[in-house]
Parts: sequence; structure tokens; C-alpha cells
Amino acid sequence: MKIVLKKPANFQVVSQTTEAQQTFMETAGKRDAGQNLKIDWLNLVKQGDDNTNPAPVSFCWTADFNEANGFETWLELSVDQNFQTKKTFRGCNGTADVDSLLLGQTYYWRVFALKNGETVCVSDTYCFTTALTPPRWIGAGGLSNVRDIGGWPLPGGKRIRQGLVFRGCEMEFHHIITASGKNTLLHDLNMKTDLDLRGEAVGKVTCSALGPDIHFCLIPVKAYDEFMSDSEKDVCRKVFRLFTDKKNYPFYIHCWGGADRTGTLIFLLCAILGMAENDLYLDYELTSLSIWGERSRNSELFQAFLKALEAYPGDTVNQKSENFLLSAGITEQELKTIRSILTED
Repeated sequence: MKIVLKKPANFQVVSQTTEAQQTFMETAGKRDAGQNLKIDWLNLVKQGDDNTNPAPVSFCWTADFNEANGFETWLELSVDQNFQTKKTFRGCNGTADVDSLLLGQTYYWRVFALKNGETVCVSDTYCFTTALTPPRWIGAGGLSNVRDIGGWPLPGGKRIRQGLVFRGCEMEFHHIITASGKNTLLHDLNMKTDLDLRGEAVGKVTCSALGPDIHFCLIPVKAYDEFMSDSEKDVCRKVFRLFTDKKNYPFYIHCWGGADRTGTLIFLLCAILGMAENDLYLDYELTSLSIWGERSRNSELFQAFLKALEAYPGDTVNQKSENFLLSAGITEQELKTIRSILTED
């Protein structure tokens, strides 16, 4: 008996970016649209198709026995070649699709054949590496616009650490998270904190849609330049201090569509980590691939946000973002702690 692994080929580099996502990223900042874009972040309207799910890694193998004749095949996937930690996909029949894997990570895989619960054949072990192309989109049933902020490059050859902060849409009104979506966030991504930025959730939502064991933080915020106002600085300080405590990670941060309030907060968070200005703009605009309409760096609201940042000292948006947070009462030590948690060694 023999199992032959077909794909991914041994040592292959595999992309998890779809064609639509790749095309968008290649043309970001070059499109004419934006200046006249109208965004009502408290009254979103669904537009178009959802293009925010990742391209799956497709596995394929052949066997010299009939898998339908009492045999069962299992795919094992691991980040170490000894399979000390692994994920098992059961009931496969020659193929399997797996998505939302870490970026730039080498994975090892093999296939088992079982009959009557006993292993009767094991394939060779192959490895592949996922392309290091941010963002890391996450497929979570019922949700849209879910992605890991990790993987983006930082100065000095470092990157934002993956697996700690995820951004996305709400989970219980305009989107309803499915059982598989909950499994993805709770068990695959080990979510610890649900940071809900919606003012409209006050009085309606008292715990996370992910369940009672999740740390639920409902902190209503505003978006764009409104987030920068003096009246919002207490709220800003309350939110950013959550990021100084390792026990709170991983976070799922959301508003309604994961676009405007979430986009403002994530822009500032990634800016203080050192993310390049163009990448900050691109990450904001990637919401355009969701069902909640286009977002552009040239829009009136986003330009008002940048103008509000201009009021703070610094030569770059990174320095200006840092000085804004300092003005809101976040300390230098707190900024240092956030960077130490969210920056790869």
C-alpha cells in the first residue's frame, strides 16, 4: 500500500492571496475614485461581493488502494517536522483545503490511511512555505473583512507579530457568526478578548458572541478626525491601555463592518509600531474588498483624519500618531510595552 503526495509540491511556496486581492493591492493608490466618496460609518450599506476570504492551500494525494473500500485517510499538518504539535483533518478523500495559515511559515504535512481505526499506511512527509504577503486574511464563517494585522514589515527587517490582533466585522446583527466561524476564532486563533467599538451596541450587547468565556470590552469610539478630538482622549487612552497587558491577547477588534472605527484604531496602532505610510493606507483601503463599500486614502473623511494628525509634532505619520497618543495620556513606557508585545523579535 502506498500514498503519494501530489500538492503542494515538496518545498513549494504557496500564496494565500486571491486574484481579486492581488489585483486590488497592485492598483491601490492609483485609482481615481476617492475624493467624492461618501462614507456614513453609522449607516453602512452592503455593496457588491465579499472578496475578503483567503485563497485556501489545496492538498491532493493519490493512493494505490480504494479509499472508499473501508479505508479512511487523515491529513496531518504541523509547523515542526516531528509533528509534536499538529492539526488533523479527518475524513479526507484524496483532497483537502486549508485556509488562514500563518504567513511566511514552513509547514510539514503527511497523510495516514486507517482501517477499522488502525493505521495501515503513512505517506512520506512533504513541506511547503506560505508566501509572506500581508495581509493574512481569515476565513470565519458568517463574517467579512477579517484579517490579522500581523505580517506587515517594519523598520530594521522586523514585522508585526502574527496571531495577536485580528480586525473584522461585528458578529451578531448585520453579520451572524456561524458555528464554524466561532470554532475558527476560539480554537484555531485562540481569541481571548472581544474589543467592541460600537456605540450602537450599548444596551443591546452584554457579552461576546463568541461566548461567556471571552473577555468582552465594549468601548464605543468614533472614527476618523472625531476620534482625535479632545473629548475622545479618555476613550483613546482606555482602549490603548488594553494593548499593554499580554493577558488580553489575542484580540478580535470590530465595529460594524470593521472599516471606519476599527480602521482608525488599527491605523494608529500600526503607525506606532512603525508600519510604512503607504502600507498604512493600503491596509485601510483593503476594506474595499468587503461588502461594506469602497474606502480610499483620498476620501474626505480619511483626509480629515490625516489633517487632524498634522496638528501633532513629527515628520512622519508614525511620529505624529505617537505624539497624539502621548497627548491622550499614554506613556512612553506603555508605548514601549505595546511595541515589545506586537513586534517580532
